[in-house]
Amino acid sequence: MSFLAPLSLALLGLLPVIVLLYFLKLKRRERTISSTYLWQQAIQDLRVNSPFQRLRKNLLLWLQLILLALLVTGLARPAMNMTGKEGKRYILMVDTSASMAARDADPDRIASARTEALRLVGDMGRGDEMMLIAFDAHPRVLVPFTGIKSKLREGIALLEPRQTSTDFARAAELVAAFSREMSDTHLFLISDGAFEAGPAENPPDVEFTYVRVGARSRNVGITAMDARRNIEEWEKPQIFVRVRNFGADEAPVRMDLYLNDTLFDARAVIVAPGGSAAAVFSDPNLNEGLVKVVLDCDDDLAADNEAWLVLTEPKPVRTLLVTEGNYFLQLAAQKDPMCAPVLTTPTAYEADARSGAFAVTDYDLIIFDRYAPERLPAGAYVFLGALPPLADFGADGVAEGPVVIDWDTVHPVNRYMTYSNLFIESALRMQGPDNAVSLVESDAGPLVMWWASPKYRIVTVGFDMFSSRWPLRVSFPVFFANALRYLGGVQYAAAAKMVRPGKVISFPAPPDATEIQVTAPSGRTEAAPVETGAVTYSDTFVCGPYSFQVYADKAETYAVNLLDARESNTEPAESVLWGARQAVARARALKENREIWPWFLLAALAVLMLEWYVYNRRVYI
Repeated sequence: MSFLAPLSLALLGLLPVIVLLYFLKLKRRERTISSTYLWQQAIQDLRVNSPFQRLRKNLLLWLQLILLALLVTGLARPAMNMTGKEGKRYILMVDTSASMAARDADPDRIASARTEALRLVGDMGRGDEMMLIAFDAHPRVLVPFTGIKSKLREGIALLEPRQTSTDFARAAELVAAFSREMSDTHLFLISDGAFEAGPAENPPDVEFTYVRVGARSRNVGITAMDARRNIEEWEKPQIFVRVRNFGADEAPVRMDLYLNDTLFDARAVIVAPGGSAAAVFSDPNLNEGLVKVVLDCDDDLAADNEAWLVLTEPKPVRTLLVTEGNYFLQLAAQKDPMCAPVLTTPTAYEADARSGAFAVTDYDLIIFDRYAPERLPAGAYVFLGALPPLADFGADGVAEGPVVIDWDTVHPVNRYMTYSNLFIESALRMQGPDNAVSLVESDAGPLVMWWASPKYRIVTVGFDMFSSRWPLRVSFPVFFANALRYLGGVQYAAAAKMVRPGKVISFPAPPDATEIQVTAPSGRTEAAPVETGAVTYSDTFVCGPYSFQVYADKAETYAVNLLDARESNTEPAESVLWGARQAVARARALKENREIWPWFLLAALAVLMLEWYVYNRRVYI
């Protein structure tokens, strides 16, 4: 208990004054009486008022002292340090992301979060209601608004960290939806703050308190992992692993690499405080299988000490080249180890198409060089200097001397590409479907275009390569390799079969399949539904390999990895930003003063009434 007006307590100095008044001697006149039997009480009053006699028991004196003490205490405005006010609504958000499993608390951060949440529930007053929300990659309401503390405690007991990143923006949107129409709402956020800022929009007009859990950052984690194959040494994949030290001390780390659960290689590194270290594993025997990297180190978080990837041995792309003769195109196809080219002429192609001797399914990719067929079956195509024979494609004349002004550096077809200094003499003013993407833009419109639909995947080059210097540039064989691998379904990296925790795994399903059996890292098996020809699986909240039994003798494996520097950085944040509002960290839930002086005044009134009764009834003790 505290006092909001403590100076008022000085009035307690009046208590000795009341006692002193009882020592005052009254002046009495002497009278002669026949007997003193009926005057015993008067004799007692005489003794009390004698200044040299000890204070005798007097009920009125004690009542007056108590009355004055209660009045003075009420004037000092006593208050209890409690959470919230009666009849208030609380939204309790608890972080359950991977970093909440850090062991810098006893035993971990999620346990500390549960303790703080239980304290808040225990401090709820009469008429208060609370909602419990757990959030990580996906926010979810564990307990809707209720004043029943037992239900809230049951929900808090279910709080466990999941090996995912934190999407605070989605959680904030959920809270805003609940609190937008409510007044007198208090939001408590229990977290370590290991996430990006909330939405740019300001939060609703609610009280916002950030309760921080966690004490330090002593963690080393895997923040990046990938596998690539060099075009010149396709049979020798390279596995890249990067680890980062988020602690304040130098960290010795050993990286153990397993291939199909067998230790294959190991590297020892020393990571400086706040620094990172990388290792590249390359060996011809690292060809196909499940790769797992494990960090052997002493830190607070285990979720980022392991990572997986799937190595597949790529198969050559069955490629049909339809051309009257193109030395540079044929040379690029012959030199690429992932290309299995078949050469034909436009006349032979049309004859085979009419006779039925040709089937599109015999090829993964068809390249038409300065020629467009009469009709185009479903499939993957590259058109060089020609337009697809589809209704949405056309040309608005020819542009002379177009100049390249920009290109899409993100699209896989343009990886490692530069289109400068092509010196194009002329190009078609291409027009395509509304959802077509311009990969290379010129002052006369798109020069290279990408378009995909449920039936087609097409890359169109709108100029004759022989009317430019493109065949003499390094960019042409690079373009051919990119288009071959992208349209032919060759994986550039193991990231193609790697997803983040909480994200959906999706891939084409076999014909007529309605569900696919999936085995999670824990060994649990369940059915993944097939929708619109694709397997869709979303229960990926545990890191590790997920195996999908596509056929009786074939399984597709996908790796779920954390690889999130924010989660690995276990340093508790000093504040949380949501729009323009910043909530500064508190060690525990914010409490407010609830004034209780009215109770003291009621008690004083009761004592006053009792004193009146004693005085009028002449009650003695």
